[in-house]
Parts: sequence; C-alpha cells; structure tokens
Amino acid sequence: MTSLEEALASGALAFFGDKYPEHNVRVVTIPDPRATRGFYSKELCGGTHVQRVGDIGVLKIVSEESVAAGVRRIEAVTGIGALEHFQKQADILRQLASQLNVGEDGVQAQVEKLAQTAKQLEKELEAQKRKGALSQVDELAGRVQVVKGIKVIAAEVQNVDREGLRQLVDTLRQKLGSGGGSAGNARGRKSRPDCGCHQGPDR
Repeated sequence: MTSLEEALASGALAFFGDKYPEHNVRVVTIPDPRATRGFYSKELCGGTHVQRVGDIGVLKIVSEESVAAGVRRIEAVTGIGALEHFQKQADILRQLASQLNVGEDGVQAQVEKLAQTAKQLEKELEAQKRKGALSQVDELAGRVQVVKGIKVIAAEVQNVDREGLRQLVDTLRQKLGSGGGSAGNARGRKSRPDCGCHQGPDR
C-alpha cells in the first residue's frame, strides 16, 4: 500500500477513469528483470481484492480492446456473473438451433451453409439484373443522337450494378461502331455514371 502520488511517481499506470484515494492505494506489479525499469507492468489496482486466485472461481473474458499504443484492456466476468454469462450464451445457442432445425453441434455448419447460399443468390440476382440491362441494348441504341457528327447515347438504367453498367456501355459501343455513351443509375442521392467512347474507322 502506498499513496497515489508515490504510486504514479514509481511508474504505475492508472486506467479506467477510476477515482483513487490520495492515500492507501494498492499497486500490482508484474516483475521483469530484463526490463529497464525492472517490471513488465505496474498499475494501480482498480478491482476487488481477494485473498487467493481460487476465490475468483470461473473467469470468462468477454471483450478486449486497445486503449493506447501497446496497451490492451481485457474485461471479464467472474463467479456467479460468469456462470450467468455461460447460461445466457447457452440459451442463445439453443434458440438458434431450434430456429435452424438442427442440433446445437450443427449450428455453425448450418450458418455457414446459409451464408454460402445467400452469397450465391446475390450473385445470381446481380447476373439477372445485368442480363435485364443488356436486353435494353436495342432500345437504347434507338435513342442515339448525333451531336456534331458524333453518335451519343445518354440514359439512366435502373437496378443494375456498376459492372452491369460497364458491360452495357461496352455492348452499346460495339453496336454503334463509333461514338460515345453514358449510362448511370441513381442510388439515394448519388449518381454513378459509366461512360465509354469508340473511334470508328472513319474517325
């Protein structure tokens, strides 16, 4: 036990925003003979004191984060709190297993399977959107305008991603032979146009 001033002067670190008393503070030190200061860590103790490690009982780390360069904070629950945490996690696992219609041991595999299925469906949906956009090639080509001798198409295409727009513009460019085109879609307040131009043999 020592005073707060002496503890800080000795190199002890204070974390967590605790309000320490001016006197009778406890310092926990992890010695390290190889370190310049003679210790690996030296901090003011902001937790509950116990007589022995066994008094803590079950300990479960629930989070860890960086609080400064080279310093990480670990938070854990112990004793009854740890048991309650495990019970809550077990209840969540049981509910997930019931909703997925699998045993508790099969939850992870089922979640991975569902994630792969969702990813595949997203790919198929995007492919259909691109196919739908490409089906508009003839219609868009019919909107061509000649500006100062150059064929130009400007259009807004709905429900297609950027790759689909790029494919659409490339297809239009090949169909026109020469000229320029711009296709875009609006998502929210943002517009994302995709432009292309092609110089034919007569230009």
